[in-house]
Amino acid sequence: MENSEDIAHKNRPEWYIVSDKKNGTTYFPKTIPQVRESTSTWITATTSLFLLIGAAAFCGNNIYFLFQVYSCGGLLLFLVELIFRIILLYEEYKYHYTSRYGNNSKKLLKHIFYFSPLCILLFLGFVGILFLSYTFQGYIGLNKLNDSPLVLGLTLCSILFLKKLSHLEQAPIYNSLKIEKNDGLNYGSGMAYSFFHGYLKLILPKSGREDKNLIEEIENYADSQGVTFPVAKLFILIPNSCVCHVSLKDDKFPSIEESSSLGEKIQTVAAVQNRVYKNSVYKILDNKRKERVYVCVEYATPLSTFRKGLESSGPHTEYYREHSQDIVLQFYITLKKLLKEDPEITDLCDLIYYDDMEENGKFRDVAQIILTRIRKIQKQGKKNN
Repeated sequence: MENSEDIAHKNRPEWYIVSDKKNGTTYFPKTIPQVRESTSTWITATTSLFLLIGAAAFCGNNIYFLFQVYSCGGLLLFLVELIFRIILLYEEYKYHYTSRYGNNSKKLLKHIFYFSPLCILLFLGFVGILFLSYTFQGYIGLNKLNDSPLVLGLTLCSILFLKKLSHLEQAPIYNSLKIEKNDGLNYGSGMAYSFFHGYLKLILPKSGREDKNLIEEIENYADSQGVTFPVAKLFILIPNSCVCHVSLKDDKFPSIEESSSLGEKIQTVAAVQNRVYKNSVYKILDNKRKERVYVCVEYATPLSTFRKGLESSGPHTEYYREHSQDIVLQFYITLKKLLKEDPEITDLCDLIYYDDMEENGKFRDVAQIILTRIRKIQKQGKKNN
């Protein structure tokens, strides 16, 4: 049974709030996860050391033999890792050399063959031990392995624990592969979920009896303005560079003009009362047909925020810069899947993921990219009919 003092203690609000202490540490309530400490690292290091000491105990006076086995085992791990990275090099060069590395061989090699300072130190240590053993003994006595299976087993176990500590599989290529798994734990997928549930699900479908979905909003706009939309969708622009211009009416895109926005949608979200949402309409001059095309289009706003993060300096900025294309790709793949699996809005939105930069550094004409997508949708519609 809890006494009155325990109940009063539980009801104190400060015990459920993360706060900074005077000694510089941070207080976390028991119900909120806190940062993991390095306990497992020290236990792993201690285990590796004890296994090595155990191997030495069964090795007797031939300590050189132990060092040789340990160093050869460590170098074998490096050899296997090197072979695997060469395999990755082949794949990256054959399929991704232009799109991911911009035909830059130095960037490719750095991406594949990066090793942490600790790994380099261990490698040099293993080589140095073998060199010294050979210098003093004149040979590498691995022929005694058959006579010392216990020493071999304990030594290899110690090396495997050491591998956990050395972060041998730590390189930009492994980060890219991890992001590419699309397990939902990467930044790109996180942005997609936030954009989908925090924006698209609010502005595209109906949210009340008197509310309208996007198609109805476009139809009302077309009737009131006396214009037509070739495609009644919201086009979301996903530029590969993450550069989102303030407006599509820009000197870089001379054939695009602004028009008035669609009707407002008012939602109360996350304690923000009566937040106003509205979608922009642009008119694009189609030089082929000599007419102005009305379209509801906007950038994927999370990419604009992401771009600002890339241009700033923070604890993870360098990582984001190095893997920005991986992150944008996962944003597109995840958002596309979310839209496809939601029948309520799957036909109300279309994603345009494109390379927005020319080789000379200039921006491609986004008007032509939008018109190309509209023609493709119209062509597909005629085939389906």
